[in-house]
Amino acid sequence: RGQLEEALHVAERALVSSNKVTPEEWVEIYKGNDPRSIPDGIQELKDAAQINLEKIRDALALQK
Repeated sequence: RGQLEEALHVAERALVSSNKVTPEEWVEIYKGNDPRSIPDGIQELKDAAQINLEKIRDALALQK
């Protein structure tokens, strides 16, 4: 349970951070990507962070 709780805190921070990523930051990080893919890439990052958070919450709920 301790590791899942730690993972939950990390996932929560990741979700908050993913929601702050700007197109300018995305371009800097993924320089080789087509600039037209920026909105999709940022959304995929946000979606992945949300999915990870939900999976961890589900795992914690199963342990109760």
